[in-house]
Amino acid sequence: MSAKRELNLLPESRQVSLRRQRLIAGMRSLSLTIFLGALFLTGTGGGVWAWAEWMTRNIDISVLDSDVENYKRLQASVESYNGRLGEINLLDRERIVWSRVTRDLLEVVPAGITINRVSVNEEIGVIVLGGVAVNRIALIAWEEALKNLSWAEEVEAPNRNLLERTNSLYEFSIKIK
Repeated sequence: MSAKRELNLLPESRQVSLRRQRLIAGMRSLSLTIFLGALFLTGTGGGVWAWAEWMTRNIDISVLDSDVENYKRLQASVESYNGRLGEINLLDRERIVWSRVTRDLLEVVPAGITINRVSVNEEIGVIVLGGVAVNRIALIAWEEALKNLSWAEEVEAPNRNLLERTNSLYEFSIKIK
């Protein structure tokens, strides 16, 4: 691969003179750019200042006062709604949602369990379930499933639930948290 060669037949003094002229032209261009940039920034700053000055002179203070009053009224309204939402959330956490309880119960019923009776005492938060289990294994699985429910505080089962090996009648009392 051949390297590109430059052939400069100008005398050394002329070459130096041309370099100086290019340097001076570059410096002129740079100076002009800096000058125009400064002029632009000064003009823009002055324009922004003049615009801001004009805008502040044309503002009616009564309009601002009414806007501030509207804002305060809206802020008080939002605070009132937030307070009501807090009360609603508190009521929602303290009450028992029976549809959720029923859904959760039905989702954990194992095979071989039949529910014949459901009674609810809302005042003390207790559900009593009664029915028939095909065998003791199904009955024990049902009791464990009830104990694992997130909202079940306590599951009571009388010993008579385990008397029969097959087709045994059962009763569970579930205290809700």
